[in-house]
Order: sequence, then C-alpha cells, then structure tokens
Amino acid sequence: MKGGATGYIGRVLMNSNPWNKDAFQTQIVAIILSPTVICISIYLTLKHISLNLNPELSRLKPRHYPLVFLPADLSCLIVQAIGGGIAAAAGRDGQDKKLLDSGNRAIIAGIVLQVVVLIFFGIISGEYYMRVRRWVKEPNVNPASIQLWNDGKFRLFVYGVTGAYGCILLRCIYR
Repeated sequence: MKGGATGYIGRVLMNSNPWNKDAFQTQIVAIILSPTVICISIYLTLKHISLNLNPELSRLKPRHYPLVFLPADLSCLIVQAIGGGIAAAAGRDGQDKKLLDSGNRAIIAGIVLQVVVLIFFGIISGEYYMRVRRWVKEPNVNPASIQLWNDGKFRLFVYGVTGAYGCILLRCIYR
C-alpha cells in the first residue's frame, strides 16, 4: 500500500531519503524538546521524594520545585526556539550570514541557560540528599520514611532518576 510523499505507510521518513527536510526538522524539534520533558519529570520526582521523606529538609518547599524549575526550563526552550526562528529567517542555505549567526548565538544561549538551571537543580538535589542521609541516622525519624529510604526498589529508582539527570546534563553540555 503506497502512502503520500514518504513512500510506504509506516516507513520512517528519513529511511527512503536521508535528506528529507521535513523529517530532519521533526528530528531537530524532538532533540530540542525531549530533554525539557525529561527534566520536568525529574523536577516532579524530587518534589514527591521530598514530600514522602521529609519536606522540612528541603531548601525549597517541595511544591516550589516545579514552580521554580519548570518556568526556568521552559524559558531556556523558548530562547532556543527564538534562536531557531531567527536562524530559519536567514533564508535557505544561510543566505543572511549575520541573521544566521544571531540565531545560532540565541540557540547556544538557551542551551547554556539550560545547563545553568540543571546545575542549580543538581546542587539543590544533592544538598537535599546529604541532609536526608544525616537525618535518617537520628533516633526520632518517622518509621515510614526509614522504610522508604532503605527500600531497594526506591534506591534503584533514585539511581535511575539520577542517571537520567546526569545524561541530560551531559547532553546539554555536549550540545
């Protein structure tokens, strides 16, 4: 069964034509958007971890994690999108070099801002982790919190989220 300009239904857009402009642009959008979506889930995860362990140990109130980091991360994405729009306005094949350079600088500024936001989040998260580590050794700790802290599945989950954070940070730095 044939389907549209891309060939067969279900075929990956760039499979039949690696220079397919629409497929390339879709890929770029996904590459830019995906870290933001993953970061949002990490911010929400820390919020819920701190709510379940000990909210008082968090430098930020747990409900503030998404309120602080989500707009910060989205603003980085908006700066990158503006840069992409400016670069696209440079014309096909970058005919307006000054406009293309301005767009590229805006994209890089958005990425740098995203790295700064991620590093700040990492500092806040690391500090919370250190505070909880000291707190669970105290005698007056809530038994449910101790049980959660010592649960192997919870620790594995936290390691996975930490790994995802590290990968996103490395990806933003590398990019």
